[in-house]
Amino acid sequence: MKAKPYRSFMVAWGAMIFLTIAAAHAHQIGVVQFANGSTHPTKISRYLLDQAKADTQKPGQIVLLRAGASPVGGAAYNFVLSGERAAAIRNVLVEHGIPRKKIVSQYVGIVHRGSAAADRAVIVDATTRQALANGGEQVATPQATPSQIRKLQAEIAALQAAQARKPKPKAATKPARVRNWTGGAFYLSRTASVNSTTTTPAWYQPGSQQQASYGDTYNMSSFGFGLSRRPFSVWGLPVRFRMRGVSQQAQVVNPVLSGTSVISFTGNSYLIRPLLVRDSVATQFVQAEISTALKPFGVTIEPGFAVGWMGAQSVSGGETYTPFQNCPNGQPGTCGGVTTTNLASTNGPSIHVTPSLRLGLGPVSLSYSQSPWGAGGFNAPRVIMGQVNWGHLLQVKAGVALPDCPSVCQGGSSITNGKILSLSLARWGWGANITEVLGEKFTQDGEAVPATLAQIMAPFSPSRPWDSYNPGTTITITKDLTKDVQASVSYGYESEAGLGNSAQTNGLDSVQTSAVIKTTEIALKGRF
Repeated sequence: MKAKPYRSFMVAWGAMIFLTIAAAHAHQIGVVQFANGSTHPTKISRYLLDQAKADTQKPGQIVLLRAGASPVGGAAYNFVLSGERAAAIRNVLVEHGIPRKKIVSQYVGIVHRGSAAADRAVIVDATTRQALANGGEQVATPQATPSQIRKLQAEIAALQAAQARKPKPKAATKPARVRNWTGGAFYLSRTASVNSTTTTPAWYQPGSQQQASYGDTYNMSSFGFGLSRRPFSVWGLPVRFRMRGVSQQAQVVNPVLSGTSVISFTGNSYLIRPLLVRDSVATQFVQAEISTALKPFGVTIEPGFAVGWMGAQSVSGGETYTPFQNCPNGQPGTCGGVTTTNLASTNGPSIHVTPSLRLGLGPVSLSYSQSPWGAGGFNAPRVIMGQVNWGHLLQVKAGVALPDCPSVCQGGSSITNGKILSLSLARWGWGANITEVLGEKFTQDGEAVPATLAQIMAPFSPSRPWDSYNPGTTITITKDLTKDVQASVSYGYESEAGLGNSAQTNGLDSVQTSAVIKTTEIALKGRF
């Protein structure tokens, strides 16, 4: 294949203009390396910059840049490439304080220095202009025709235009920021209704029966936050940290049904009078969980503990009996009276600490935990949970909630164990979870009680409904809004009924109680 005329001409052209230096009176300061096809130096040492500046401060001294290119690519392309490499080093030297007039560039395109890395390098020498004028050796070259010169100039211009159209090399990107924290906020609304229906003798017609309904409703709203940290190292051990806080406001209304409220004993009959009591209850909960993980023989052992603080809780309760003064027989109090609720009691702030443990082997794990909240003789249930993961797609949990009521579960009161089943599915930025908690029935003095005050007022989390005595169904839908932000909506429903003592007690024939608890939560969380 016949060589193109411009190749030999260009070599001669560069040698005639910029000289090939014999370097008899020059010494090398350093070498700057370039990657293949690049005009950005890989590294320029501080020593090279300082030495070049010191040499140029001497009378008559200049810096000579000898730039080249490897044989990869065409001659015209490499000629332009070597010139850009020399210009890149020249600009760095100027920025370092070396006058531009004391820098001479030599670039001739393709060179042969023994290796591709050496061919691509820019050699930085210290020399004098006299050495360039007298010590240099010109290379004899054949004369080029005007048409060859025009063709070479047109080809170089085309190469420069093509290179200008190429996207500029991206600046070195900063390492991706590691987001160690996950935080979120939520709003939760709950409505709980506890009703009782009794059959009583009518006071106005001895021997007849009248049905009366009475009960309580609790309207609650909660604001809260959650915070967790990626595992971090303490004394060589990985530590996991989580925190959650809730501020809960509840309004208690008694009773929930009209026309039936308080029952007062009048000898052999009952007197029904309307009564409406409203109390506002505010409570704060904060809990923190800390755990660490050990992995002997491939088994994960993660012990930990939770610390919970519950603020002061004001709860209305108690009754006051006011006898009627205007009795038909003229004797006050002999014809009955009215019972009202007026006693306010306060449970002071408290702190609880509970242990936890998780054992894991591959996708299977078994854990024990207990939320640290507790109030009114109730502590949160002790939960034993098994879990199986199928990658990030599917998660199944099954477990049991064991009651912990040190003072309430005495004297004939008891709570049955809760049974837990939870299924989670995630795909394409969406997630769904359904959790079913069965059991946890209250029995007090031989009567089934569907819900208690401690159960209703406990800090409820739709993601962990088994941590409080709330059987029922909870459904949660999540959506990834961005790579680091996720929104979720949860809805929980519980409906229970329990038959009270059917034997007559103080004139009451039977008591039928029922409870309905509805929960809605909206949450937003993200990594930062």
